[in-house]
Amino acid sequence: CQKGPTALPCNTCSNCREIDDSINLDVLEIDGASNRGIEEIRTLQENTRYAPGRGNYKIYIIDEVHMLTKHAFNALLKTLEEPPKHVIFIFATTEPHKVPMTVLSRCQRFNFRRLTVSEIEGKLKEISEKEKIPVEDLAVKLIARQADGSLRDGESMLDQLFTYSDGKITVNDVRQMFGFVEEEIYFSLTDSIKGKDEKKILKIIDTVFDKGYDMEEFVSGYIKHLRKLFLLKNDVEISDLSSEELSKYIERENTFSSFLLLQILNRLSVLIRKMKNSAITRILLEIELLTLSRLEDTVQIKELIQRLEKMKGGAFISSIQEENTGYESNYETEMVSEIRDTSLETLWKELVEKVSKKRRPLAAILYNFHPISFENGLFTINIKEPNSFLQALRFNVDRIMLDNMSIEEIGDAVKIVNGRCELEVSGNISLQNIREIAEAGVDYISVGSLTHSYNSIDLCMRIRRIG
Repeated sequence: CQKGPTALPCNTCSNCREIDDSINLDVLEIDGASNRGIEEIRTLQENTRYAPGRGNYKIYIIDEVHMLTKHAFNALLKTLEEPPKHVIFIFATTEPHKVPMTVLSRCQRFNFRRLTVSEIEGKLKEISEKEKIPVEDLAVKLIARQADGSLRDGESMLDQLFTYSDGKITVNDVRQMFGFVEEEIYFSLTDSIKGKDEKKILKIIDTVFDKGYDMEEFVSGYIKHLRKLFLLKNDVEISDLSSEELSKYIERENTFSSFLLLQILNRLSVLIRKMKNSAITRILLEIELLTLSRLEDTVQIKELIQRLEKMKGGAFISSIQEENTGYESNYETEMVSEIRDTSLETLWKELVEKVSKKRRPLAAILYNFHPISFENGLFTINIKEPNSFLQALRFNVDRIMLDNMSIEEIGDAVKIVNGRCELEVSGNISLQNIREIAEAGVDYISVGSLTHSYNSIDLCMRIRRIG
């Protein structure tokens, strides 16, 4: 500006008008992505030797400067260290971390923030008024929201709407033009998940698929939808919602707990990553949304972990204490699916995975065990290999039951345990082998088969050595 330097140029002098019209020869804009090689930078360096034509400075604006090659940066570095007095470089980039530190250290850095929705909305309304094209307020708000802080993106969307619209631009025009999902679909999906209405969830997915919405964009939009619910639930004000939208969100702010919302948001974020590299995005979406509808039917595993540590059957009965860890577990926020909805093998696998996050040594042992049944909150599991006793003994068990083992296997188990806990034998006990089993060195023999006709009786004999 001829009246400058100033933060507010006049926009009336010849220099200002030429810059506005992009015809000023002293202000040059260079696309760093297209002119990224060392030859282009050398040409630029040659031109810096010439004095400005009309103004006081010659200004070079390099957009997307991070796209320059390493050799181009090195060639530019000498000019940056000792620039001509009449030259000013302006580097623009969205990824400053890709610019070499040697270049960054020789520049003044100014970080620009994203524009707010209201700022973009105001500018778009100003443009529509100047162009004399009517636009619904909700349509402008939707464009400003989708622009995600970029005025250029918002103006580009508005320009496309100007081109293809015959009359007043409505919200439906915006959604149809850019494929934005109706907010009502998200509200309906939230209600369906809360109500565990699997049929309606699948119908919503059918609608989304039939309308040609991008599945990843749909999930991304639903994450933003649930985030608004989470913010309102935690008394955070949302300024970019209309009064009608705000009332709908307020009606549903208690649909899920804050913790459950965080779980859902986390699962949907993982889902997006899975969908990027999958050819079955629809199936993945169906599985996840149906799972979310059952996520509320969960119980804390604190009690289940405690029960798991009191095993009977083919394992150990006493409480399992992790050795020399000093670890105090807090499972108040841990969740596991209801048992009625899960098979025995699946439930066991899930529990082992959950335990591994808190007690890895215990999980390593449980991995080798096989569940037999689950009754009254208590697992019966089986150890197939005698060497597994060594793992169990690390946790100071009181008694191990040997079920359906041969005399040789019982003898091996007695040697491995070596008196560190009590041993009980059960299964295939008969009058012919009971003496041999007792002489193997076990502490208890359970003989249920001798009284199988009497449901109320079961025998357990304590073997004492005489002499």
